[in-house]
Amino acid sequence: MIYILLCILATSSLYIIFKSFERYKVSTNQAIVINYLAAFILGYTTNDLDFTFQEVFKADWFIASLILGICFFAMFNMIGLSSVKLGVSITSLFNKLSLVIPVALGFFLYNDNISTKAIIGMVLGIVSILFVVNSPKLKIGKSRFLLFLLLIQFFGPGLIDSLVKYSQEFLVTKHEFSLFSAVTFFCAFAFGLTFTTLRRKQLKPDFRTILGGLILGVVNYGTIYFMLRSLNSGLESSKVFMIINLGIIILTSISGIFLFKEGFSKIQYIGFLLALVSCYLIL
Repeated sequence: MIYILLCILATSSLYIIFKSFERYKVSTNQAIVINYLAAFILGYTTNDLDFTFQEVFKADWFIASLILGICFFAMFNMIGLSSVKLGVSITSLFNKLSLVIPVALGFFLYNDNISTKAIIGMVLGIVSILFVVNSPKLKIGKSRFLLFLLLIQFFGPGLIDSLVKYSQEFLVTKHEFSLFSAVTFFCAFAFGLTFTTLRRKQLKPDFRTILGGLILGVVNYGTIYFMLRSLNSGLESSKVFMIINLGIIILTSISGIFLFKEGFSKIQYIGFLLALVSCYLIL
């Protein structure tokens, strides 16, 4: 359970960090590139396995690591943009609504067993998210860009979580979690640097951007490492994803209200309470 709590804390912190970038005038795009280099170095230095780069390229999980790296970079940019345009709470809520994808795969691919009480909790959790998302501030109908942003927040994390679960289940041993995480972040860094170069933009970060990228990298490394550890805890993957995602929703909602003054309507507060009940039923 400790890894689940750490994953919730680390992932929730990402949204707060992204929102803080705007306040402290940190270049989000450059900080994202730096963050992946920092995450790779952290994973590489904490890994206790003897390996060669040739062995990494031949590993069963290398292709999955490469795909995840590309998805991480693209998704991070979308989260950063959405946190500024829509706010921390709304971004997190739509992002974590994607839990239906890995939860459904847990039932169909991994034969997860789950109690009736937990199923009720999951349904209640999804209903709570729909309640909290019901905000007139979004004005989705008036902006195709916002609609696109929200759709990306739904499908992107769901597919990423599903690939992480597949890798943990079939490709990566528990002794390789640090190495797998490090290689994934290096792939994200390489893709991000290439993308920045192709756009003919030089990476010339100032001190604030470097510091922001380093902080983001440490926290970001924790998200995937603790997620892998959580999935290896013995709980069904559907329960793990549901608990983590609802925990993130609760924590980011509280952060949005108290740190960034993102107001909630009455119906959204009802949804927030339903999410608490849902977590209790699932646990």
